Amino acid sequence: MVIGAMIGATFQQSIGLAQGKLNVLGETVSKLSAERARFKPLEAAHADLDKARAKLTEASRAVLELKKSMGENPPQALKDALDKAGIQVERKRNAANR
Repeated sequence: MVIGAMIGATFQQSIGLAQGKLNVLGETVSKLSAERARFKPLEAAHADLDKARAKLTEASRAVLELKKSMGENPPQALKDALDKAGIQVERKRNAANR
């Protein structure tokens, strides 16, 4: 009878310790989940920034293609507009890379 009581007490102690460790683990997982949730907006912003960079690269290529297609003597107004567009694309690209 004494041996059974000792085994029972040891078993209960082990179960209690395991339960305590599981509770701590659960709290840690909850904290990590909350921290992870804080990063989601940052990840979304990073993805948006990558998309914006890709669009800026595409716009830069389009400006270069238009300049090439104008020939050697384009109208000054058209040349100025394309130069201005190229400058704006580069400024936005520099801002996106900061």
